[in-house]
Amino acid sequence: MKLLGNLPVVLCSLLALASVGSPFPIAIDITAEDFMDMKSIKVRSDGTIINNTDTIDIVCGGCTPSYSYSLVGDGNPHQNFVITQKGGTLVACDTSGASTGTGFATTLGWSLSLGVNSPFSSVGFGISESETYSVSNSFPCNGVAAETGDICVLFYQAITAFTVDVTEVLECACAGTSTSDAGTAIVYAPNANQIGSIAGRGINVVQHGVEQCVGDSDRTVNYYCGPPGGPEWWTGRGEGPWIDDYVNQREPPDCSIPIEANMYTD
Repeated sequence: MKLLGNLPVVLCSLLALASVGSPFPIAIDITAEDFMDMKSIKVRSDGTIINNTDTIDIVCGGCTPSYSYSLVGDGNPHQNFVITQKGGTLVACDTSGASTGTGFATTLGWSLSLGVNSPFSSVGFGISESETYSVSNSFPCNGVAAETGDICVLFYQAITAFTVDVTEVLECACAGTSTSDAGTAIVYAPNANQIGSIAGRGINVVQHGVEQCVGDSDRTVNYYCGPPGGPEWWTGRGEGPWIDDYVNQREPPDCSIPIEANMYTD
């Protein structure tokens, strides 16, 4: 068995924007490319994007919050990954011809948030998009069978991280409009057309200390501090977190590497 490549854990410092019970939007359907073009967006608590010319329907005596997210400079974009083990794809490799993934399709959903020391999963604003990812090929056991191992399907979802300034806007029918600075934070958006994303084979080979498939349920692992750049970084480079440029250009360069981000061959 040979290790082909790897990907680090990204360590991001995020400023506080919300606590449990916060009205901040949970998810907004927008791609990384769209956000880079728009530079700034304003949204309601339910995640609906508001055009700059729109007005918000309000009732006298009540206040309606909205939130503006503006790129700081160019947003300092970086490429990162969400790695998902798809449940129901774990196969015990009794023979080298056993396989998993043929004809498999799933909808990938992002719910990527900002908050305190808990990127991707914390309470707060998130950017999300769902796409259907079809796997038309199978992933074979091959040499994993000789080592009495298992295989599963892993999805490597490429996303872009942005640095933004956040402003809370409170529009009150009888008391006018007020704004407050909610700070600076990191938000994440999926790359359009799944650029940089790929599906692959995860393996378990106990005697070599390799365990990429844990259980047989949907499981998501999030990794950060990839190379600087927007989705165009992937042009001409291929896909996946194990390619040399991704590993060698990551920031910081000494990020630790999760087992799920490696590609192994027999």
